[in-house]
Amino acid sequence: MRTYFFGCLATLLLTVLPIEHEHELRTIDLGDQPILCVAYSRDGNAFAIASYHPDIRIVDPAAGNVLRTLKGHSDSVLWISFSQDGILIASASSDRMVKIWDAVSGKLLQTLQGHQQPVNCVVFSPDDAMLATASDDDSVKLWNTNTWKEIATFKGHTDSVNSVAFAPDGTQIVSGSSDDTVRIWNVQTRKMLHRLKGHKDTVNSVAFGCDRLSFTNLV
Repeated sequence: MRTYFFGCLATLLLTVLPIEHEHELRTIDLGDQPILCVAYSRDGNAFAIASYHPDIRIVDPAAGNVLRTLKGHSDSVLWISFSQDGILIASASSDRMVKIWDAVSGKLLQTLQGHQQPVNCVVFSPDDAMLATASDDDSVKLWNTNTWKEIATFKGHTDSVNSVAFAPDGTQIVSGSSDDTVRIWNVQTRKMLHRLKGHKDTVNSVAFGCDRLSFTNLV
């Protein structure tokens, strides 16, 4: 499997670079909407692109052509994630919806409603049993991926939640918010374990380290 690195920042172009080389493989012109998120499939055969446009495009990284377009959202798609087994794609949108797609056929399988404001982030748990979503309604929600029902809401942030991530063992989640804090939650008890203060501005991205005891966050 060839591994690729993608670069995009408030641009209409996506640069694809094989990770073993220092030179770009190609630049893909995706039209008139800035790119917001790129997600790479587990088998390396496709990547999904989210933008201010409501459609999601699935692209062949080797050929650079669009394989299929996923239509269903009515507003900007802010985040996309592949399931760990590569079977599903989850998308989060300004239309307050989370949608679940068949990664191969592109068929829309489920629409998850529950957030009251745009949904900024969506991630699968390490075992694919749960889905976590973060929203401008100041909350993080957990969903059961067998029933697609909401199973928990984490409340505590006082402003938009921009990012959420699972610990490698799936027992905790970390969230970053426009309230300048990072919070760590216990998935089973639904309790907040830590509130980390220190940032002077919005926390836009969070991720656990491989040892679960460390994490990174970006402002």
